[in-house]
Amino acid sequence: MVTDLEELLATTIPNPIDVYLWDNSQPFAESEWCPEGIDLGCYRRGAVYADSLSIEHELVHAVVDTFADPKPFWSEGAAEALKGDRTILGNTAPVDNLDLDPPWLRYSTAGHFSRWLLETHGLELYRELLRARGSSREAFEQTYDMTIEEAQALYFAEAPHAYGAFNTCDHPDLPQTGDLQWSETIEIDCAAPDVWGTSRGIGAFRVLTITERGFYELTTTEQEGGIAPCFDEDLETPVLVGDPAYGDVPPASGGFLLVFTGDRGKSVLDLVPGRYELFVGHGGHEIQTAELTVRAAPGPIPQTPEPTE
Repeated sequence: MVTDLEELLATTIPNPIDVYLWDNSQPFAESEWCPEGIDLGCYRRGAVYADSLSIEHELVHAVVDTFADPKPFWSEGAAEALKGDRTILGNTAPVDNLDLDPPWLRYSTAGHFSRWLLETHGLELYRELLRARGSSREAFEQTYDMTIEEAQALYFAEAPHAYGAFNTCDHPDLPQTGDLQWSETIEIDCAAPDVWGTSRGIGAFRVLTITERGFYELTTTEQEGGIAPCFDEDLETPVLVGDPAYGDVPPASGGFLLVFTGDRGKSVLDLVPGRYELFVGHGGHEIQTAELTVRAAPGPIPQTPEPTE
């Protein structure tokens, strides 16, 4: 990720970045590592303090710090726009956040506005914006030759509800082994390049590409498995969870749905064409071999109604 950011922003990190990574963000509020009110991690004095949810955001700060010191709206906007995830329209206006500092600054608004600038005006101008001096307003207006209010009007008229992720589902494909069937024996080993984990457990990711809508059975021999959409495409309007047009794993669902074992949810899902991220894993760090299979199914699993009094 850092190498990609260096190339994107035309900069070079002269020294290794010190990274302090925790399983969760609880220690931050109780420590002096980050400024008061910053609970999810920070980049400070040349070091990153983060958990698994904030590490990419903080690494962007570390790379930007090599060539620029933008005001918070542009600094946090860059971290959100460039960390790789999709950005979503915030519930506050960019102009209302322009001079705010964390934690009052709405990161979602800053990130989506920065992503819109990248998509509509290009990378070269965006790098100039990050280098520009003065207030947030002055930096923008001297770079883009329009007022921030004019830009905001265009943003509200043009920006989609969500931009697709930059680096979505960058994992190996689950091999297709037959007509509407995919399967693989996966070694869950910390030494493998496609295995991820924390101090509590490890797992592997695969990408499933569906070309025909239908019901699919997902099974694994691991303790748990999950599925989430790959956020490949922009969303012009919000997608509501439960909208039948998008099946059981709509692009609005941001987290993994545990589906593979009977006590954790459904193992047969209605999937629409698209790419999906699959995860299988277990607690602890022992090397285990897991079977992961997806195959077409005739329909959802019948549910027996619970007796009523």
